[in-house]
Amino acid sequence: MIQIIRGVYGLYTDGKVKAKGPGSEPFSLDPSREAELVEQGVAQYVGEPIPLVGFDEIPPELPEDVTGIPEYSLENTAKELREIGKMCGLDFKATMSKKEMIAALDEHIDAHWVASVSMDDLDEAEDGEDTPIFDASDAIV
Repeated sequence: MIQIIRGVYGLYTDGKVKAKGPGSEPFSLDPSREAELVEQGVAQYVGEPIPLVGFDEIPPELPEDVTGIPEYSLENTAKELREIGKMCGLDFKATMSKKEMIAALDEHIDAHWVASVSMDDLDEAEDGEDTPIFDASDAIV
């Protein structure tokens, strides 16, 4: 199920075309068409859980020369954001604002990537103190 977030989409139902815009209720289309509209930045998925990578699933692979997705913000240039988008397999239209590119990157990364944290990262907190590790026996019922 998707909702239009930019522009207007003509939804053909009951022999008529109904305009769907940012204020319209969500609707369903063929999954490939929904994915196309989301990829174009015209719509966003709603009402469905975002697929997360589980223990038995393999996350998508980064290109060989990429070891991770760099941090990005509005302080980046549009050219830098486009390069980061290419690393993720996204192509941004020339008319997209930096804010729109960041939103598309955020959505793509949230939907397709899982941050990897090693046990070494968990062992030490930012203030230098050991981070406590709890297990199920420490739970309070």
